[in-house]
Amino acid sequence: MTFEERQALISAAELPVMRRRRAGADPVEHRALGAVLRRIRALRDTVEAAPAAAVDDAALVETLADSLAGAVAALRSRPFDSALGAYQGVLDRLGAAAAQALAGGRHLPDPAAHPEEPGPAADDAVAVAPPVADRLEALYASCRPDPARLAEIDRFYVGPLLRNRALYEQLGARLDIPWWFIGVIHGLEAGFSLETHLHNGDPLSARTVHHPARRPAEGQPPFTWMESAVDALTLEGLAGLEDWPLGAMLDRMERYNGLGYRTRGLASPYLWSFSNHYRSGKFVADGRFDPDAVSAQCGGAVLLRRLEETGAVQTGRPLDPGAGAVAGLVARLAPAGVAAEPGFPAPLARVVSAELSFPGEIARGRKDKGSRRDVARVQEWCSFHGARTDIDGEFGGATEAAVIAFQAQAGLPRTGVVDERVWAALTAPMHRALAVPALPSGAGIYEAALAVARQHLAEHPVEFTVKGQGNCGPWVRLYMHGAQGDAQPWCAGFVSHVLAQAGHALGEGAPIPRQVGVDALVADAKAGGRFVAETELGSAARRAGRLRPGVLFCVRASAQDWTHVGFLTGMAADSFETIEGNTNDEGSREGVEVCARTRGWPGRDFVLLA
Repeated sequence: MTFEERQALISAAELPVMRRRRAGADPVEHRALGAVLRRIRALRDTVEAAPAAAVDDAALVETLADSLAGAVAALRSRPFDSALGAYQGVLDRLGAAAAQALAGGRHLPDPAAHPEEPGPAADDAVAVAPPVADRLEALYASCRPDPARLAEIDRFYVGPLLRNRALYEQLGARLDIPWWFIGVIHGLEAGFSLETHLHNGDPLSARTVHHPARRPAEGQPPFTWMESAVDALTLEGLAGLEDWPLGAMLDRMERYNGLGYRTRGLASPYLWSFSNHYRSGKFVADGRFDPDAVSAQCGGAVLLRRLEETGAVQTGRPLDPGAGAVAGLVARLAPAGVAAEPGFPAPLARVVSAELSFPGEIARGRKDKGSRRDVARVQEWCSFHGARTDIDGEFGGATEAAVIAFQAQAGLPRTGVVDERVWAALTAPMHRALAVPALPSGAGIYEAALAVARQHLAEHPVEFTVKGQGNCGPWVRLYMHGAQGDAQPWCAGFVSHVLAQAGHALGEGAPIPRQVGVDALVADAKAGGRFVAETELGSAARRAGRLRPGVLFCVRASAQDWTHVGFLTGMAADSFETIEGNTNDEGSREGVEVCARTRGWPGRDFVLLA
């Protein structure tokens, strides 16, 4: 790219974030978008200062895409559609730029065309037996994504799908459909665009023109993406189905596009393109079957397989489509509510169960008694999502109004009652933060720790003040193993939790002993030979030789006192980037959230993980 083209891409990414930040009133979203803007502007400074030949276009595009993913994750208050549409437009533009940078000008494929009249079977096409559910499951089990296309699948399919995950979860909870099924269909039919109909990729500015035509039948254009998606999935008879086993799900996915391939005994590229189950054969634009045409789009089953490989979904057993996601998470971390998976600390598994397990239906008139705090948990999560109310343990009119406000925001029926589906939507941010991260082959504890820390950062964990006590709320209890209150500063608890979760993702234990005090963490590092004092790092070269992203930084108040800790995520000559808990934009060790910050080197010591 030329200098001007790079600047244009950066400006295109910066503008919608600036507009959203100026228009919004949510303070947490405002701070998160501020961090996104700082990252984009730092990239602009780098591009302006570097010689043109030294700029890696693929890295530039990836940084901008990651920044916009952070902007999408920051969304907390409605309306969402305009911001999501603006972000998606830029992401589409970045995708085209990335394809040119990485693949010699190859662009993203068009969304799948629906087959019409079947033509003659291709001799060299991969034939399959009659596609019953068992056969589709067997094909899925033997499916191998093309290794040469993994980078393309991850960048242009897995990445956009996961960036829209919160939107798919809202829709899935509303219709009782697995979020990942919606995401796969969205990619295949509309290239993940939020400005087109889920039915077939026609623009939302009018009713659909292609099959199925004249949809949605009710309402007036322009339609929101959510309105159109509800109509599309309901029209296909997918809403409210009770069972989503793997074979049935693959059958429904293929039927969404049509059975032209199935009637010919062929493996549909709509499912199997980019895998060992597909070589050629495709219905082209006029409905004619061309045995030599090759699909340029990743198949839905292949995308799902890749999502499973990254740990984003599990298909080894039937999946609960909506509210069961929370129960499924608790079951993975603490079967029967007690025993943890091997390598995962049992105390943390119990804390996860306590925070995410459904407390039973809660409605107006309920009041917490004794040690139970079910209503307070609902109030905390409503407040986290911007539907603020007092956290007093009493479900009165104000709490009911907060629940209704959240239900409206999430696209759920406005009942004012917290059932399992509402609870799943309320707690979805913690569910996402606790998911197994996607790690590259050969990743170690440093890479895993950064991946987990970024997952938590994306959900914007914050504390609450409850009855005059700070350091309260579900995130603090998660990091502090159930403890909360003024006497529970949680920066070290955040670090310890992330390391335990990262070790679990690698099939190992935490790399260092859990500590909730910074002084104790430093003492343990000194005893284990993992402490690196500032005096050992006199130059940028020495820092680069001793430190790496993922190490811990410790703020030193005196020779025997350290007051704050977090993760180092990047290094420059006179500063370093961080992810840290119990802080704020000003860097206070008594802040209220998890933040990404830039800090100077003076007064900092470091702890290695291995």
